[in-house]
Amino acid sequence: MSLILKNVIQSSQLQIPIWLRSFHVSATLDKCTSGRYRITKNPNIEGGNRPCATAVEDEFIRRFMFGTWHNVFVSEVIIKRQHNIIRIAGIIQRNLAARKLYFLIGYTQELLSYWLQCPVKMELQSVDSIFTVMSYNVLCDKYATPQMYEYCPSWALSWDYRKKGIIDEIRYYGADIINLQEVETDQFYNFFLPVLKHEGYDGIFSPKSRARTMAENARKHVDGCAIFYKSHKFTLIKEHWVEFNRLAIANADGSNHMFNRVMPRDNISLAALLRTTEGAWGERVPTDPSQVEQLILVCTTHIHWDPKFSDVKLIQTMLLSNEIRSILDQVGQSFRPDCKFDSSNVHLLLCGDFNSLPDSGVIEFLTSGRVASDHRDFKNLDYKSCLQKISGSTDNPNEFTHPLKLASAYSEDIMPHTNYTFHFKAIIDYIFYSKQSMVPLGLLGPYNEDWFRYQGVVGCPHPYIPSDHFPLLVELELIPTIGTSNGLISRR
Repeated sequence: MSLILKNVIQSSQLQIPIWLRSFHVSATLDKCTSGRYRITKNPNIEGGNRPCATAVEDEFIRRFMFGTWHNVFVSEVIIKRQHNIIRIAGIIQRNLAARKLYFLIGYTQELLSYWLQCPVKMELQSVDSIFTVMSYNVLCDKYATPQMYEYCPSWALSWDYRKKGIIDEIRYYGADIINLQEVETDQFYNFFLPVLKHEGYDGIFSPKSRARTMAENARKHVDGCAIFYKSHKFTLIKEHWVEFNRLAIANADGSNHMFNRVMPRDNISLAALLRTTEGAWGERVPTDPSQVEQLILVCTTHIHWDPKFSDVKLIQTMLLSNEIRSILDQVGQSFRPDCKFDSSNVHLLLCGDFNSLPDSGVIEFLTSGRVASDHRDFKNLDYKSCLQKISGSTDNPNEFTHPLKLASAYSEDIMPHTNYTFHFKAIIDYIFYSKQSMVPLGLLGPYNEDWFRYQGVVGCPHPYIPSDHFPLLVELELIPTIGTSNGLISRR
């Protein structure tokens, strides 16, 4: 059960672009003594060693691409996206006989990233919506200075050059929901929004809080967060702006540290309450019309950057989780009393640049739902009284909690770094999802390190890589909960 399909693109029978280098197939094929290959079911399943089909290598790939296997099918919606040519092996959706996904990996020579198929721990649904989500810090123009990135040629730092690479990358992946950080106000309205509207997206934006006090000429250069969504798949119900400095004031409860350390940092979050349309279901529209309109709360954020302020990062994250909980409660109250709907029926996506390592209090809090009140990231500063008021209820007074039940799509063993500069290489960007109602099917993997060494890339941006952050991309299966039809009262 080893990696066996390699260098198969030499076959003249395959219509594959020249930049495709190879596919690696894991734990799905056995080489027969005849030199042919067979697909097998998961060996842990009873009868799993029985072959579903056999083929020589080039025939396997060809039939794999065009969905002619009897026990496997490829989603038509996904295969039509141009970028998925590079991850043919990663988008087979189901082994119908074994009710399991195949786990496959593919990578390319130019894009240098590969698609990772995720193991599925829950039974796949007969009715579901499959969509992709991107999170990407695009590096605001005013931060891309020669002093900060001395290893990058100045011409490759210019916005006119980098914006072409950024928008090409966004278009290339064609995610259904796009979360961007460090988007300059002027560039949102005059570049990102018009370009992506032409690609079938609608979008919303919020700048950092400092924009409120600036003259118009200066305000247009303030960066913030943006959310784009494919308008034929999602409808915007309501948007929310989360300003951490205002929340710090409102929840300070007399704490000098909240006033002096948290309040001056004007980072923000942006949330969009989306409702799925029939377009989000492709050919798998629920037979129950009430399940078609599912609610998804998409939230993107950019947490404070300075490592000396780990307490600020953690508190901003706690304030954000509390705001998300309030938004979800408001959604539940927007339904008629006779409608069986509550906030737990809203699917949640939380994406962004958290400027926090995987072992930080921020990530511990988000993934475990709790963090100790004496966690090292609080720096022994007294925040306990004010944070207890915003924390979820708990029987333990020595910890802070939240009820959101989130899981991270990426882990350290998959993505060794999301921010890649000469002086700093680490994971600080994340995509979190509701683990009770969403299943990750695949992820965009890291860049090929051999290519980095060959090109002498010591940090990003680089003439070939337009930001110091790498885009994250996850494909998710949404499990329907109670629908919203005829129950939602408020529309905006």
